[in-house]
Parts: sequence; C-alpha cells; structure tokens
Amino acid sequence: MDSGALLELAIERPAVGGRMIARHDGRVILVSGAIPGERVRARVAHSRRGVPVASTEEVILADHDRRPVLCDPSCGGNVFSHIAYSRQLSLKREIVADAFARIGRLPPPKDITIAPSFEQGYRLRARLYVAGKRVGFLRSGSHHLCDAAKTGQLSTETGKVIGDLQSLFSSHIPDSTIRAIDLAESVDGEQRVIHCWLDRERPADVTALSSLGAVSGIGGVSASVRR
Repeated sequence: MDSGALLELAIERPAVGGRMIARHDGRVILVSGAIPGERVRARVAHSRRGVPVASTEEVILADHDRRPVLCDPSCGGNVFSHIAYSRQLSLKREIVADAFARIGRLPPPKDITIAPSFEQGYRLRARLYVAGKRVGFLRSGSHHLCDAAKTGQLSTETGKVIGDLQSLFSSHIPDSTIRAIDLAESVDGEQRVIHCWLDRERPADVTALSSLGAVSGIGGVSASVRR
C-alpha cells in the first residue's frame, strides 16, 4: 500500500502500542487517533514489518468517548489523549486479555484490573533525549524530539527543570556527547536525580555534567558511556 494513501476505515479494536486495528480490503491497518467503533479517514504514513501505519485525518462517525485533545498526541506516550480516561482503562484491559489469548494461548483472567493513575503529573521517571541543542521526548514512531514539559505527564516542577536543562544545552553547555538523560523524581516531588548517557567520554562532558548538577531542582548527577 502506497504511503500517502487516504483510506476510509472502520476501527475494530486496540493494538499494543496505542494504535487501533482496522482493515482495508482484508488487510490490517494500524491507525492512530481513533477509537474502536469509529469510522475515520486516515492517511498511510509508512509500513512497519509489512503492516501499513496510518494517522486519522477526519472522524466521520465519532465515538461518545472521544474528547478534545489538549496536548501533542504523538509526543511521548500521549496516544490515548483523545479518549475519555475510563475508556482508556477499558482498552488497556482488552489489550492484556488479547495478549493472554493470542500470544500466551491462555484463557484471560476473569477480572483484569488496570490500576488508574492521575491524568496529569503521574510519571516519576522519564527518559529525555538530546539532539544538538534540544532536550525532550521522542515523537511516536520517530527520532524527532518534542516538548516533554507540555505533555502533562510530568509534574509542574519537573517541567521547569526540563526547561532549565533545555536552556543549558541551548546556550551554555559546550559540545558534549550526552545523548539521553534518565530523570527520576521522589514521590513527594521534592527531589530529582539524573543519569546521563554518553556516546563517549570527552573533557567537554565533565563541564557539561557539572553544569547540569547546578540546575535548581536536581540533587544528583551520574553518567556512563553507552556500550
């Protein structure tokens, strides 16, 4: 199927990874931005392992659980942001049940409990990627960075810390080999530590790590070279 093709699809069920399953002429299509039961027009972006991957461009028949999107849906795991939270939990139960039946060849448990969390600021750990002078999450299915602080997944204070990290990489840190930063926050939100992943160790990295350790809100810095 050609990239760029615009298809009218009936959405069937959720797939692992946040996309939904639809079929076109009997062929499975993975669709983002849709809900089971909807009819949408979606454009094929690319194929992954022979399966076309498409993004919703128009909702022809909307599900009652569709809601306005307040953030970037393709940034860092926000693929369900257009779906009411109670329905999100239901879809996750379907995904777990399917894994038991289809992959494990086991009868799924009768009562699958998906523990809910806060919809905002629920992540205490995050991996940030560094590309040139930018710091952020990866956009879904790509290596392009997006603004982690605007996803709503991290606390307000952690968002400010990421903003300060961004400022350092933009103007104060010399060229370093830091390619990713693992950030962990305490349960009370009072402390944060980061671990930096380097491509290789250079003198410039020592300066960079010292600068990161001076950022308000960061209580510790460690680093290692990726093997």
